[in-house]
Amino acid sequence: MPPPRYRKLFELSRGGMGRVDLAVREEASFSRLCAIKRLRSPTDPHMEAMLREEARLAGLLRHPNAVPVLDVGHDDEGLFLVMDYVDGVSFADLLTHAGKTGALLPVQLCLQITIDVAKGLHAAHELRDAAGNPLGLVHRDVSPPNLLVAAEGVARVTDFGIAKHNGARDMTEFGVLKGKMGYMAPERLRFSPHDLRADLFGLGVVLWELLAGRRLYAGDTEHEVAQRILNEDPPDIALERNGVPDEVVELLFRLLSKDPSLRPASAQHVADLLLDVAMRESLRHGPFDVADYVGNHFGSALHARRQAAHEAVNRGRAKARTSFWAVRALGASVVAAAGFAAWWAMTPRVATPQAPAQPTAADLALLMESAASARPVSLEVPVAADTPIATASAPPLGAPKPRVSRAQLNQPPKVKAAVDCSDPFEFDASGRKRVKRDCFR
Repeated sequence: MPPPRYRKLFELSRGGMGRVDLAVREEASFSRLCAIKRLRSPTDPHMEAMLREEARLAGLLRHPNAVPVLDVGHDDEGLFLVMDYVDGVSFADLLTHAGKTGALLPVQLCLQITIDVAKGLHAAHELRDAAGNPLGLVHRDVSPPNLLVAAEGVARVTDFGIAKHNGARDMTEFGVLKGKMGYMAPERLRFSPHDLRADLFGLGVVLWELLAGRRLYAGDTEHEVAQRILNEDPPDIALERNGVPDEVVELLFRLLSKDPSLRPASAQHVADLLLDVAMRESLRHGPFDVADYVGNHFGSALHARRQAAHEAVNRGRAKARTSFWAVRALGASVVAAAGFAAWWAMTPRVATPQAPAQPTAADLALLMESAASARPVSLEVPVAADTPIATASAPPLGAPKPRVSRAQLNQPPKVKAAVDCSDPFEFDASGRKRVKRDCFR
């Protein structure tokens, strides 16, 4: 079985629909962290259908202020979505930090990250299908946990799990509301038709809470929260905090209006208005760096999470290397054993030759007696069947035998005449003096 494409490191967050894990995608020298979203109930077909719809919609998004879905997979734990990992904090973390320290978030920080979120929402609202038709997408869960600020200072919208668009079958049962109660628009609480302006109401609640440093519509029960949203007049942020620009105060009144028609026409309109205010604040108080703020207040926590991720990645690599070499060693031992077994099965069995029996003392005495009496004697010495027997050399098989004539057989042996060596020299037929060779042998 091939290894999984995404290896879980640890859990990042958990919500009503499921959980989000930090994972790593590795291939050779390539390595990238990503966020894996899984269902709380992987066998629930209704929730699986919602997750698939989220994957389809978020997969169409291509905007720097929105977190897209990069991949979809299925394993032993069920369906999962692969999203871009944002190394940073959520708006909920910012509010928690402000509540613990008792210090309000800087106005310029609140304006800049809200501008980014408004741009991301506008990209979602303007999303079109492959044929170019507008989808009329509504996020329906604009709330602090679903808004992220990266360490480099860019804010992004994530989690389109309960988003709805034109022509889609409503997966929400009648009388059941999905989303976080404190950020739902009044028309949703009344189960009335709603559009992108419902997201703008949630964005107004978030901006108000960032500036005020506390929850806007809090309550002991969801019914109490819903009644406050439906019946209370929009709150005045100027009563909660000094130094909020008048344009922002007016904008919040419009965003938090009970009547959708009184809210801004689009999220881009909100972003443009806040951008003008942020530029004037920058000229008045100097530029503000969101990345510096995140690093100064959350740097240690982000460093600890990065270190934990780094160690988890290294542990996984070490484990993979150990498993790799263990498998290789096992494979080598199996191959060696199979090879030895094959060799053993194919090798012919040859009996070990026995050494010839040595003659005894009695045998040696009998041989000596035979030599003295010149009598032949037969000495029986046992010899092993495989012991080679020494024989006289013989011509090879098939070699022709030399022929000898009868005349050669009857001819007496030649006797060489003796040479007179009193005079070792002689004269040949030509009269030249020559040495008698036989006299010098």
